[in-house]
Amino acid sequence: MVSPRIDAISVPPNIVALIESRPEAWSARELAKLIGCTGKHIYALAKSGRMPHLRIGGMVRFDPATTAAWLRERYIAA
Repeated sequence: MVSPRIDAISVPPNIVALIESRPEAWSARELAKLIGCTGKHIYALAKSGRMPHLRIGGMVRFDPATTAAWLRERYIAA
């Protein structure tokens, strides 16, 4: 089964606002659950350089403000 492309789905503005309001970085699993895709897909986007991320040791994390801005650029109104 192929994961949906995150740059081709509609993430509602209220979800983006929730992502942005968090005071700490998001994990791939947390973001995936919130926006409705797999953690594997989020990791693939980060690894390919298509999604901004932070590498801290062996961890991959996502800055709330940067991630929200990235999602807003890709928002497709229904």
